[in-house]
Amino acid sequence: MTDKIKLTLVLEKSEYYGTFETITLPDGKTFYTLELPDKGNKRQVSCIPKGTYQCKIFNSAKFGKVYGICGVPNRIAILIHAGNYGGDIDKGYRTDIQDCILL
Repeated sequence: MTDKIKLTLVLEKSEYYGTFETITLPDGKTFYTLELPDKGNKRQVSCIPKGTYQCKIFNSAKFGKVYGICGVPNRIAILIHAGNYGGDIDKGYRTDIQDCILL
C-alpha cells in the first residue's frame, strides 16, 4: 500500500462565504469540500487552483493524522481536515481555514 494517492479537485462555486468544491479519488468516490474564496492562489486568504494533485498522509500537531496536498504552485502545508466555515474574513465572514481544505 502506498501513502500517496491522486485526487482531482473541482471548483464548483466561489463566494465571499467560501469556495465549494468536490474532491474525487481514483476509485470514483467523491467528497464535498470547502475552502477560502478564490483570490488568485494567495497564501492564507485564497483557495488553491483547481487541478489534479498528489495527496500524502501527514501527522499534524493540531489535527492528528490527515491528508496533505502536494505540488500546489507557490503553496505548502495544504491539509484536509474537519471544519465548518471558510469565509472571507476581510468581508466579515467567519473561517476555520488558513490554507487548508475542509471536508
